Amino acid sequence: NMSEVYEIFAFGSKIRGRTRKALRIQSSAIIVMLNLLQPLFALGVSFYWALWLSENVFLNVVLNILALEFVSGLDDQVVDKFIHLYYKNASISLMISDITYNMDDEKEFWLESNSSRAMVTLALKEDIPNEMRWDLLTSSSKGLGLLGKMEDGRTCVSSFELDIFVFGPNSSQGNEDIIEKGGIILTEITNTAWRHSLGPKQRGLFLKHYPGLAALKPWEGNMNISGAELWSWHEHFITYIVNNNPVTSLNASYNHFSDDAIILMCEKLKGNKKLQSLRLCGCLMTNDGAIAFSKLLRCNSVLRDCWLTHIVGISDSGAFALASALTEGDDANHTLLTLHMAGTSASDECKTKCIDLTNGRMIFEGSNITNYIKEN
Repeated sequence: NMSEVYEIFAFGSKIRGRTRKALRIQSSAIIVMLNLLQPLFALGVSFYWALWLSENVFLNVVLNILALEFVSGLDDQVVDKFIHLYYKNASISLMISDITYNMDDEKEFWLESNSSRAMVTLALKEDIPNEMRWDLLTSSSKGLGLLGKMEDGRTCVSSFELDIFVFGPNSSQGNEDIIEKGGIILTEITNTAWRHSLGPKQRGLFLKHYPGLAALKPWEGNMNISGAELWSWHEHFITYIVNNNPVTSLNASYNHFSDDAIILMCEKLKGNKKLQSLRLCGCLMTNDGAIAFSKLLRCNSVLRDCWLTHIVGISDSGAFALASALTEGDDANHTLLTLHMAGTSASDECKTKCIDLTNGRMIFEGSNITNYIKEN
């Protein structure tokens, strides 16, 4: 309704600095106002046409109203389609800071309020309806008072800073925003928005620049941080996440993990009972890392599929250690289904022996697999 449009316009006018965000908010309010006035305008035009351009007044009015309803409905469908295409499952995060009150907020504003700063801030972080969130932002009796007035008529707030972040599969949230303000975003973003609105690249960016805060967020199912440009020191946070969340698949491929990180990761994952798929393709692992990985396989009976492809640092000794972990000793792993090893530096002779020893569970290049199938 018009009162809500006025509130949005007033909200935009209080954003400090007349930024592009403020102008866009106010422009949107004007467009919504024009859209609300459209039926009245069209109805007036319909009566004008009917009275001056046609003898059948009633029929002309009815036809124009029907046409108006069709155009309005079509307009709504276009908007819904646009939102569905570009912002499906997206989440908007507002960061409001540096609020300037027109009085001493501690001695006057919060004394008259029915709530407290701590309670309002805590409530805004919860998954609550948008109407309730708007009240907590604007109301002077139970919120921050951004659009409220004191009992004596004074306006509570003169200005504030506003940042808007859009998270979703198709959103174009820049790396600069996450790097600069990611800590604040992670502190404020709800768990629901984290679960359903952030894509793998955005989560990877948060984990890269703010690993401590990202590790405290809920992770579940497939944890895909491939190509996030993570380094060895990120290993601690990755294993913490995997061991303390219902993560069943970890794709940490194409990051800068050295042997030291792989050794620590394998040691910490030995007791994990949830992880079924592990990908460490294209990392900086050598034979030492492969030996550590073989020890993980001997201690873990939950993993079903592992990928160590495109790791040129693994040669024959590393490949044989992995094959041994799948076949030799009382603690050999008989539950792993496949260990993908394409793109390593193992010799053809080594590959053939490993495939034969593991009954095809170690997978190298396609030619070796084909030969094994033909021979067996």
